[in-house]
Amino acid sequence: MVKAPTDCERLISNVWKQPIQVFLMQILKKRLKNVKLALNSWNDIALGKVHLHSSLALQKVEEIQNRI
Repeated sequence: MVKAPTDCERLISNVWKQPIQVFLMQILKKRLKNVKLALNSWNDIALGKVHLHSSLALQKVEEIQNRI
């Protein structure tokens, strides 16, 4: 189930606001890494595991085709 873009925006905003204790470029690097990790988790929850679902669907199609 796809969630509203505001969920994604809120997630990024919350992760971005977390305090980090390093130099400026390291702060940017760390925040971007944190956003990436959070978005990966959000993507699995919001969209499901697309690759897993598609491979399972392909297996089912192959099984049906083999029966015919």
